[in-house]
Amino acid sequence: MLPAGSARLRWKPIPIRQGCIVAELRIEQWWVLLDTTHKEWFRENSRATDIDPDAAKAVREAGGPDLSGSTLSSQDWDFIEIQSEFVD
Repeated sequence: MLPAGSARLRWKPIPIRQGCIVAELRIEQWWVLLDTTHKEWFRENSRATDIDPDAAKAVREAGGPDLSGSTLSSQDWDFIEIQSEFVD
C-alpha cells in the first residue's frame, strides 16, 4: 500500500539494452528532453509510420521507445497533437 498523497507510477515494459535493464519513460517525461528540431519533425509528420532516423535516435536517447522499424503509440501521437507545447 502506498502512503497517502504519494503518486503512482505507470511503468511500461522494460527493454534490455546492451545487457542493462532500463525503464522506458512515458512521453511526458522524455518529450521535454528532445531538441526543438525533433519536436517539430513529430508535429509536422503526425502519425507517420516511418520515423526519421535522427528523430528516432533522439527519442531513444531521451529514454523513450526504440522506434527503429516502428512508430509511436496512438496515445503518444495524441499527446504530441493535443498536449505538447508549441513554444519550446
